[in-house]
Amino acid sequence: MSLQPNEINRIHKASRALPPRAVADFLISVCLTHASDVFFYFDHAQFLADVDQLYTNSASQLRLDSGFVCLVLSVLALGSQWTEIERPAGFPANVLPDGGDPGRIFYEESRLLIPDLMDRTSLTSIQAPFILGVYSLPDRAPGSAYSYMGLALRKAVALEIHQQTDDSRISEHEKQIHRRLWWSVYSLERTTAVKLNRPRSIDPGAISTPLPAPLPSLDRTQAVDNIQHQIAYADLVRIIDRVADMGSKPRENAQIDALQLELQTWKQNLPSSLTIDSLQPKEDGYRLAFHLRLNYLYAWIVLGKGSLLSTIQAQVRHHKQNSHTVVVNGGTPAFDSLALSCVKASKTILHLFEHLSHNNLIFRFSFTDFQGCSIATIVAIVAGIIERDSEYETRVAFGLNYLRTMALGNLPAEVGVRFIEALHAISNEAFTKLGSVSSPGGKNDQGQGIQQGTRYAAGYSQWAQWVSSKANLGTEQQRSVPFEVSDSNFGSAMPTTTIAEFSENDLPKWTGSEAHQDLSNAGTVDSPQLSLDVDPQMIWSHDDQMALMGLTGLDMLEFEAIPLHVNNPY
Repeated sequence: MSLQPNEINRIHKASRALPPRAVADFLISVCLTHASDVFFYFDHAQFLADVDQLYTNSASQLRLDSGFVCLVLSVLALGSQWTEIERPAGFPANVLPDGGDPGRIFYEESRLLIPDLMDRTSLTSIQAPFILGVYSLPDRAPGSAYSYMGLALRKAVALEIHQQTDDSRISEHEKQIHRRLWWSVYSLERTTAVKLNRPRSIDPGAISTPLPAPLPSLDRTQAVDNIQHQIAYADLVRIIDRVADMGSKPRENAQIDALQLELQTWKQNLPSSLTIDSLQPKEDGYRLAFHLRLNYLYAWIVLGKGSLLSTIQAQVRHHKQNSHTVVVNGGTPAFDSLALSCVKASKTILHLFEHLSHNNLIFRFSFTDFQGCSIATIVAIVAGIIERDSEYETRVAFGLNYLRTMALGNLPAEVGVRFIEALHAISNEAFTKLGSVSSPGGKNDQGQGIQQGTRYAAGYSQWAQWVSSKANLGTEQQRSVPFEVSDSNFGSAMPTTTIAEFSENDLPKWTGSEAHQDLSNAGTVDSPQLSLDVDPQMIWSHDDQMALMGLTGLDMLEFEAIPLHVNNPY
């Protein structure tokens, strides 16, 4: 395609955010090693070769390829979020004084190129928005992240990589890239839609491309060979899709039994190398296995949430009709087997996060972690309306503390935690009014951040110095420097917009201070102030409350079905 002057200007402007080569190499290495998770973004060897050409060849057409420049910036943005894992001992916990997200400097420029990708027919038009979606998940899950993933999915459908092809002109190498990219985009988009309680984007019947398969010539060139994790996750997502689909259809015992068997079979067939039980927490594959287990347990929560809520509603109705009766723990179990599976899954999730905490592996920029811990804590809190064991208080306190740690510096997540604290206060009051007796609990210390060895000490040092220098430059000073290209130092002389320019105050309006004001009197874990006679809509009156409910998992749990109004019999 011939480029228009305005498109060239956008590419030049975006390229100014590219850091010096050493910094770029470090961020790319971090992204490929730690941020790929169970997904496939691109052929690592080809991408690294193209990046080398971008930096070293002044005549390279890649410098005028909006798709590739956008892809590189998105990789740098995502890698920036995971630099903490490679922080050497002795370095400050945050490279920015305000603890903000250093990836914003690349994100803000890359997103300006997204419109230019709409008419593109290359894989970068899928890869770039997909990675931007992954990057945006921690604090923009219900908004731009969901939109980016939707764009990636639709571009993938437009290029028909969701369809099986017998075209002999396409090599097996290329076929595997297409299959892996498709199932990565589809899997994350579908699970995110389920977690945010959004409708499906594509009928599974329209997908004919096979699941990914190992290809040694491709696998051995990947920074992390995660092909088996890709296959296992895509297979699990197909089960989760059917589990979620049951929410809009009449539930039949035979269907529920079949889905339970599918989940059990999936876990039994999982190779031992993909299970967290066979890995040490500091091993590279641990988080991949952790997320497989986390999403497996999430499927059980989705499957059993209906039974859980129905049981709680029935108990509350019984209390209203027999207000003189006192409900006491013990005796006949309050929950049926399906609801118990939901509660058990939440306990197991919190136990897994406790293991991460003990090994100082808390990550601020993981939507999967935050959402998983959030929904598990919410299920524990909701189940606690009618039944609590001796570990209830300790379990909930840990979940809330872990969420607070992950939410530091992420305003939407911080407000989301306030939602859960408010729900906890409601649960405590409901538990008291139902006449139950709370069991004594304990406290659990939250993790203190990441302190571990690093393989990229020099790279982290250069990265930290570069970010600090850019944060100290004035916006006008940077923008006054014209776009220029040098040979070996491509990017080093290119100015970039300051991180200060993209502060938390510039986040979407629903993350602003008024969101805190809406919850300022909502109560906390330590001092519940909510009355069960108060409509929760009056507590969460902000226009975008549903976005935060989706971020925390309250939306998926159909919060309106949770019984909040319990008559006070006293």
